[in-house]
Amino acid sequence: MPRTSMNNRKILPSYLTRFIVPALLLAASTAKADINWDNVWVRAMPPTQTMTAAYGVITNSGADTVIINGGSADFAERVELHESIHEGDSVRMVPMEAVELAPGESLKLMPGGSHIMLMGISDMPMAESTVSLCLTTQEGPNCTTAQVLRKAPQSDHDAHHLHMNH
Repeated sequence: MPRTSMNNRKILPSYLTRFIVPALLLAASTAKADINWDNVWVRAMPPTQTMTAAYGVITNSGADTVIINGGSADFAERVELHESIHEGDSVRMVPMEAVELAPGESLKLMPGGSHIMLMGISDMPMAESTVSLCLTTQEGPNCTTAQVLRKAPQSDHDAHHLHMNH
């Protein structure tokens, strides 16, 4: 009987390390960040321009802090989060480091403030078209579709049709 008890002690740690622990790690690594995108739009620019910006509200609807550390778009070579710094009569844009959003926290992206900078565009999207935008988090990409507009929606009601959760 003591021999069986000894074998059970060897089997349990082996079972844990070979099956249970890898399953838990896989589940943790494939978890998706709970980001909601609201009223997301991209400013339409003339076809000769190589840069534009995206705006809207990004909210962490999950239970854990989300770290946004990059982005991508199928029509832009580079995507960065930027903020506008007002210094006297001038404004300059600076890249933002990784952005942490606590559960329930939102990042408002708006003209003259924080925004998603889309650079290296060889074929500027046309006004009224839609594009795909992704933000990269510690858990991978989180994407949405945004409408390309000539100017910002005038109110939340006007932007209601731009509400997208992905």
